[in-house]
Amino acid sequence: MSQKPTDKKKSGGLGAFINSLGDAIDDVVNEVKTDLKAMTPPEQANAKKLAEQAEKQSQVASLLSQSSSGVFEEIDAEADVPTLPPEPDTSRPEPAKPAPTGLPPGNLWQALVNPDYTRRLRTDACYHALTLPDIENYRRAIAAETVAPFTMGLAAIILQAPLEEELEEGGVLVGDDMLLVALLKALEETRLYGAIGAGPRQIWPNLDALDEALTSLLNTHPKLIALGPVGIDEPFAPYLLQKQQEQLALQLDIAADFNLPVILQHRQSLPHLATVLRSAAQLPHLIWLEVIQSEEELALIKEFNMDVVLRPELTTPNFTNAHLYRSIPAEKRLLASGSALVAPHGFSGHFNQPKFLQNTMQAAAKILFVPEAEVTATTNQNLATLFQK
Repeated sequence: MSQKPTDKKKSGGLGAFINSLGDAIDDVVNEVKTDLKAMTPPEQANAKKLAEQAEKQSQVASLLSQSSSGVFEEIDAEADVPTLPPEPDTSRPEPAKPAPTGLPPGNLWQALVNPDYTRRLRTDACYHALTLPDIENYRRAIAAETVAPFTMGLAAIILQAPLEEELEEGGVLVGDDMLLVALLKALEETRLYGAIGAGPRQIWPNLDALDEALTSLLNTHPKLIALGPVGIDEPFAPYLLQKQQEQLALQLDIAADFNLPVILQHRQSLPHLATVLRSAAQLPHLIWLEVIQSEEELALIKEFNMDVVLRPELTTPNFTNAHLYRSIPAEKRLLASGSALVAPHGFSGHFNQPKFLQNTMQAAAKILFVPEAEVTATTNQNLATLFQK
């Protein structure tokens, strides 16, 4: 029985020929590549390599020149993952920004009533200067302030009464009153204002001359914004009581004409002061300068709706008249240095200075049972309102 032959590919024939031909062609191609490479000059090869490097550097530079937001947006878009802002770190509180220490911008009178700026200022409703050094020291102290709170002060002086002989020779000359000359010079300081008046111990022999002098000064010097201290001092010269009352009445009338406040004082003369006030045809706004000593003084203050100053005397331990000051409405309180000779408790022997206003403010806050910041804000507001700036 014959067997079926198996299918086997024989060696040799057409397939072997084709395979051998392909191998021969590959050998020829490789030889040609080798010959071409051998025939290529080195400088051309280097130039090609340098061109490829330049192209790569250009691509890198182009990428770096793009905004980071664009780069990240493209990456996020491809990844299809939204970009979220980083979560704030609440484990540590942000450091508090330091409070500004410079002067508030713009009009300082307006800054007094601006809650953002008022604590950077303090007001002095009356610094009663008695001598030339008083004025100069006060001016220098205000000018030397470099950090808040900055003082806006009202320096007040009593005009020197001329002699009858001087009036007969041609009137009153400003240059003859050196205290007045010093005050007018000091008013060149931006935050310093002035008040003038003929006090009860400087009786002018001619009221017409006083009228003329005050009218001229107030018209010539716009930084004179109040009259005073003026008032009655009967124990000093009882025989001049009538002249004191007439002189005070004239100045109240002048102040009313100019719409300026008057700073009042008295020494054991409350009934006589009340008589002048009640007899006046017109009254300006009144500021009570003295320390309130009695219910009678408080009644007169309320009768004429006066403002009251908080003075260094309030710093005395166990101040006995605290209850009288609590009866004064908040909108009628002013902060003041008072006399140049009277510094706060604990500073005996020192001349009064603007920095001592802080001591008075702290004492007033305790007496009135209000925060110190409230005393600052209300006294600043009240002074700005008083002078309608």
